[in-house]
Amino acid sequence: MEQRALQLYDARQEQAGHPIYLPQPNHRCGTECNMYEIKGMKCFVCTSSRSVHACGSKCNRRNHEGVCELTGFVVDSQQIVYNPIFSNADSRVKIHDITCRLPNPHRSKRRPVVLTFNKKVMHIKACIMKIMCSKERSVSYKKELDRYERDVRESLRREKRPLIFPVAHVIAATLYSKRGRMLYPPSSPLVAADLTKLSERLCRYNALICTHSSELQLLCQNLEIFTACMVYKLAVGSVYDDITFITPEEPFISHVPHESQFGELGIPCNAMARMSRKLQESCLSSNRHVNVRMVFPLE
Repeated sequence: MEQRALQLYDARQEQAGHPIYLPQPNHRCGTECNMYEIKGMKCFVCTSSRSVHACGSKCNRRNHEGVCELTGFVVDSQQIVYNPIFSNADSRVKIHDITCRLPNPHRSKRRPVVLTFNKKVMHIKACIMKIMCSKERSVSYKKELDRYERDVRESLRREKRPLIFPVAHVIAATLYSKRGRMLYPPSSPLVAADLTKLSERLCRYNALICTHSSELQLLCQNLEIFTACMVYKLAVGSVYDDITFITPEEPFISHVPHESQFGELGIPCNAMARMSRKLQESCLSSNRHVNVRMVFPLE
């Protein structure tokens, strides 16, 4: 039977185009071996050593529970024994059992964590540093720079006319201007005093616009999204009806990346867009006039 099983296994391997290995007499199959089943014979062939294992009533690898350790088949029939369990409790005594937890009317509700002014300033500082000069910012800039250099090489390669330096310079400058802020480099670490002063200005402005509406108050609780939106506006400015609400400032003008690159820094772009729309709405009064009270302070 083992010889017949090997013949069927070899024929299956030749038909599938797989190599046939020599037998390994010193190999002992284990749970890590891959066993190939010969249909209708209850025989299994190890694909590594070509060792034949006869399962079923002839199985010699069964454990104490009657299960073959190579194939997982139940070799010995299992007898199910019913062992009734009787309770010693007196059935004449009525027991009231409560299986669910009743609501506690005196349990205090979880209160939201209110950050202090200094804590908010620290969060805003960390977000500004991540956008301006963090490791993630450098990686994003390097990626865009590699794309720009690849596009320049591809454009120069497609030029059929004799390539001279002025032509190559025009091509590179044109591609650079198209990318715009996507190629703005990260800045050097900001001065601690200037960073603290700017973070305090943003924190006070956050408290000011929270008074506009309850929805904006809820959005501004996410200080990272608020800071990212304000940093981008400090780079490009914000003007409504010829009134400048946010004046561009350095070093944000020269180092803040494009709005689409904030996602690579872990800041969702869709959340920034929603925050930007709500900030613009806060610049309007109830009768749709400009609300000059929402102008971002210069100092």
